[in-house]
Amino acid sequence: KEAEFFAELLRQADYNVVSPGDWANAHTIYSALFSQPHRILHIAAHGVFELTGRDGQPRSGVMLSDGLLLTAYEVAQLPAVPELVFLNCCRLGQTNELPATTRRLAYSLAREFIEIGVRCVIAAGWAVDDAAADTFAREFYGEMVRDDRAFGEAVRHARQRVWREHNHCNTWGAYQAYDDPTFRLGRTQTTSSRPG
Repeated sequence: KEAEFFAELLRQADYNVVSPGDWANAHTIYSALFSQPHRILHIAAHGVFELTGRDGQPRSGVMLSDGLLLTAYEVAQLPAVPELVFLNCCRLGQTNELPATTRRLAYSLAREFIEIGVRCVIAAGWAVDDAAADTFAREFYGEMVRDDRAFGEAVRHARQRVWREHNHCNTWGAYQAYDDPTFRLGRTQTTSSRPG
């Protein structure tokens, strides 16, 4: 539902949307990520932080099909850097030190996006309530896309709405916003210059 909502919101704002949709699996996700540059990257899935793999080593990232993860290693290989990344997944905003052996499979996904140069990153630092996470994301994108608000303002409005509507949980505070609070997506650009 979340993917469908955002795909439609972005299409209405004249973005070219690539959405794996209901048929998403690890292969289609990787194909979509690496097939073309993306200005906005929204990932809504289950996130894990330092989960022990079969080899006994920690892994962090987005759970995909067949037990595969989207990790910092794959993010570092992206051919183009998105401007905005929203990781609507539990725990992917948690940070760690890069292991001495440079095991990027365990490295924080949010930190990797920041390090490759993404202008704005949102990621949850802990487990989030599904309904509250949906509210946060809808409010955030409504502010950024429909109302052309700055990144910092959009995050603040989204936090406030989640606090009002879901104050039984701490999801309002889970989302960590990194980088440029004044960044705007810019509604004045032409459609041809606005990849999805």
